Amino acid sequence: MKAAVNSGGVVRRQRGALLIEAMLAVAIFALAVIPLSRGLNSSAQRASEARHASQVTRVMENLLQEAMHMVEMEEGEWFLMDPERGLSFATRIFEEEVLNQDGEVLEGMFTIEISAERQRGQGMEPDRWQIRALAYPPLYGTAR
Repeated sequence: MKAAVNSGGVVRRQRGALLIEAMLAVAIFALAVIPLSRGLNSSAQRASEARHASQVTRVMENLLQEAMHMVEMEEGEWFLMDPERGLSFATRIFEEEVLNQDGEVLEGMFTIEISAERQRGQGMEPDRWQIRALAYPPLYGTAR
């Protein structure tokens, strides 16, 4: 950079040089901060999605346990809605034909299917989860 010497012999920089240095420093800082902020935002979204998935999984596990330990298992379907969170759950129980090792049909075998759906935003596909389990009430000592 050019320097100017005044009549007293004091060296001073040209006035525009400090402004250019400041603008350059701000530009370099912005180039570093923008990707960092995008990364933080992406991490926060992933953490939020993981938290939602964990909550949904817990509810689904509870619904499954509830259905597995029904006093009298029978075919049916029921729903649970959480409009505040945009969640809906469906529990379906239906009789399943399962053969034992001798090729005989096991009477009283049921499939329990729990599904969940979370509405996201306008134009976005909803998130969906599903679990299935076989239940054999005679194993638990429950009546059919």
